[in-house]
Amino acid sequence: MVIPMFVLTVVLAFAFALYALADIRPSLTPLVSLVTIADIVVIFGMFGMLYKGVEITLIAAVIVASFAVKKHKNNIKEKLSDFLRPGVILFATSCLLMLAYLSYAQPIMHEWDEFSFWGISQLLIKNHDRLYTYYSSSMLGQSIPPALPVLSYIFQWCGTRFVEWIGFFAYDVLMFAAFSAFTAAFERKSTNSAIFVYLLAFI
Repeated sequence: MVIPMFVLTVVLAFAFALYALADIRPSLTPLVSLVTIADIVVIFGMFGMLYKGVEITLIAAVIVASFAVKKHKNNIKEKLSDFLRPGVILFATSCLLMLAYLSYAQPIMHEWDEFSFWGISQLLIKNHDRLYTYYSSSMLGQSIPPALPVLSYIFQWCGTRFVEWIGFFAYDVLMFAAFSAFTAAFERKSTNSAIFVYLLAFI
């Protein structure tokens, strides 16, 4: 639970940096933060540096977030207040609740589907610290893009073994980030509308 919590914290810190430095709408920043981190790690993975790539990317995200805080140290409370829009708050709350539930329930993948490559791709990447596309397999044509399994890898990259429920959590974080993005058009107009749109996304 510690590793995914740490990664989630870095994602939120980098999201704040995106808002403070690039003036991206707060509710869009969780998705932009998550996708940016995952894409950079995938690039490292293309050069066989997946494990180091996660370390470097997360450290870089923390450095950028620290720079953003230092740059706005005189009005940091105002910046944080503006950043904590309904979409961001709902995103963080949803992630924490899901993390608590999954760490307690610890669900497993009941079906390892070789055609969708759903769980096997995550397992391969975690066990070998490499993109599964490095390995010759007749399943590659039926597989999913490496970015999603890499996202699962990021949330457990330094763990001692592959943990299935963390794979579920990583995908949930991406889903919640997309829900937050849906609220961006309403975040400065109506808090109730933003909350309604976020909850509607669950349906």
